[in-house]
Amino acid sequence: MLIAKGKEALAMLNIPMMKPEVVKMVGQFFLRYSYGQNLRQHSIEVAKISEAIASELWLDPALAKKAGLFHDIGKIIANTGESHAIIGWEALKKMGMDPVIVNAAESHHYDVPIMSPIAWVVAAADAISAARPGARFNTKDLFIEKMGELEKLIYEIEWIDKVHIMQAGREIMVYVNPKAISDSGVEQLLKDIGQKIEDKLDYPGIIRVTGIRETKVIEFLR
Repeated sequence: MLIAKGKEALAMLNIPMMKPEVVKMVGQFFLRYSYGQNLRQHSIEVAKISEAIASELWLDPALAKKAGLFHDIGKIIANTGESHAIIGWEALKKMGMDPVIVNAAESHHYDVPIMSPIAWVVAAADAISAARPGARFNTKDLFIEKMGELEKLIYEIEWIDKVHIMQAGREIMVYVNPKAISDSGVEQLLKDIGQKIEDKLDYPGIIRVTGIRETKVIEFLR
């Protein structure tokens, strides 16, 4: 069945037949959902949108279409907590895919630098497909809930004064009480935060955590 579903997807996009293992992986998209959106439907949409945008920009539409189709391939391989973008990069590289396709997969959530115009196109097409009305259910409510859980988890740690969560949870900035903890203590604190997140929450691939210990002295001269 997976081979048949893979062939069907390639035929819908008018992409020439590929190696059986690749076709099977494309077929597996049919069994995967993200926020209620079927991965096969999403990937085909991203491929078509990428092709259309690339044509308007005088880029290679066939290459953009392939990059769009394979951008989320890591989702069928990655385990909980792993970055599907990085896992997808590794898989596509092993398959000998075009470097543009490989970079589009690893960079579409901006975890690593985008290296080509087509990778920018795929990132845009991915956002368009995910954000269109009806594509995914409760994304706003679910996002707010997850960010709230993350913030609450960090505030449970002693000596945290303030928390800023950015980039949909991919970047966290914590301000600590400078009178209660030393610079070396901040390093250990960040490790504790990372361990707590890893133990208790699903997280979106790579998270950058920055600790800020700041002392201000203010005097008024009269």
